[in-house]
Amino acid sequence: AGLCPVPFSATYCAAKSAINAYLNALRLEQSSIDVSIFCPGPIATDFLQDAFTANPEQTYGKSTKGQKRMTVERCGTLFATTIANKLDLSWCGLFPVNFLAHATRYPGLAKIISKLMGKSTMNKIREGKL
Repeated sequence: AGLCPVPFSATYCAAKSAINAYLNALRLEQSSIDVSIFCPGPIATDFLQDAFTANPEQTYGKSTKGQKRMTVERCGTLFATTIANKLDLSWCGLFPVNFLAHATRYPGLAKIISKLMGKSTMNKIREGKL
């Protein structure tokens, strides 16, 4: 979300982008520190099951089972690999997440792809339904 903005997640994407900018600046300011930025796509966790809603007494209650999401184990392996190899930036996810993250490196291409895919398709990818 920090590399490839998705519809209906403006605040979340902005927060992730801010973290990326902060870590990139930290890398410049503190060259003695190894900084690896790890950007996973949708992960199969119970986050949505326990996420809070606007009502303090209620949780979102949705499961990610059956959705197209990377497993927690695979994410952990890729995260450890990123750190062990001292990579500056690593993004991972099931197709089309990596493709979309790469496309955002080229703003013109990203604009064309997002128009072709539309908000509905982008939202389905975000929700692990595509």
